Amino acid sequence: MKRLFLGIVLTLLVLGLCLSGSTASKTLYVQYWAGSEGETVYKCIIEPFQKETGIKVVVSHGLTSETVPKVIAQRRNPRLDVVFIDDVGIYKLAEEGLLEQLPLDKIPNSKYIPEGFRIANNYGLGVFMYETVIAYNPNYIKEEPTSWNELWDPKYRNKVAMQPVEWGGGYMFIPLCSMLAGGDQYNLEPAWQKLRELKPNVLTFASNMADLAQLMQDGSVWLAVANPYLLYEYVDAGYPIRFAKDSLKEGFFAGVAGVALVKNGPGDREAALKLIDYALSKKAQEGMANEMYFGPCSMNVELSPEVDARVTNGEEEYKKLIFMDWGVLGAQRAEVTQRFYREWNK
Repeated sequence: MKRLFLGIVLTLLVLGLCLSGSTASKTLYVQYWAGSEGETVYKCIIEPFQKETGIKVVVSHGLTSETVPKVIAQRRNPRLDVVFIDDVGIYKLAEEGLLEQLPLDKIPNSKYIPEGFRIANNYGLGVFMYETVIAYNPNYIKEEPTSWNELWDPKYRNKVAMQPVEWGGGYMFIPLCSMLAGGDQYNLEPAWQKLRELKPNVLTFASNMADLAQLMQDGSVWLAVANPYLLYEYVDAGYPIRFAKDSLKEGFFAGVAGVALVKNGPGDREAALKLIDYALSKKAQEGMANEMYFGPCSMNVELSPEVDARVTNGEEEYKKLIFMDWGVLGAQRAEVTQRFYREWNK
């Protein structure tokens, strides 16, 4: 009997040691956005990943503008393993030497990620993308806009809503103005006169989507620079909102939300790479498109016709995307933002 008891004890000890080295005992520390974006990441990535792997994920929330300084402040003692942030933040943290360049051979689903969604020389990979396009009011605009230049048409005086320059789309609109005026994203000087010419048409800078939807409902706004995924709930509720995207001859912006591996994070590196790979999986990519109309960054997805019509997906549509060089634009963002307010307020 004594031998049997000792045998059971030894067996339990061995099992305990095995479990302590298994994924079931590992913990990762992850930060991503709050709000509906964060809820979608949790539902489509974090929650199923924990259930399927047994790896515990401790979540904290923060915008890209909050996550980046947090990682920098923790330079000597990193407390995060994986961060989900916008592409501009990945460029900044890579420049600071705080990210590990991703080993793509250890991330099987990375093979489905096109070059345009591989961020900062593989220091990050795109998880989802959101477009910045023209929203228009079909009660007043009967033909879908075909160019960004239509925002400048004098017949739209006080009928245009812009995004705040602090938003990704609002900031990317500045290099777009430069492109429309003969410059490019590396020479923003032509943008300022172009922006001043737009000023008579701009009614508001819209940061609240409920307010923007109401302005379109009552006819105050006919055109808006907008992210469709933020407005589809109002479209489905019957608000007069449509989107000009594929029709725009210049193309449209891609804001890429990516995932990155913090260098020397506290958790298990192998587990962190598994999480990154899961975020790129067919299941996760399709889930985010279905849940919130995030455009997938993977070519390995199958979407329903209804969802596919609402997101940017596939090689042909990717060709229409305007990608920004955040290595350059991110570094001068504060200076360009200040210049915008000086020029706009003249």
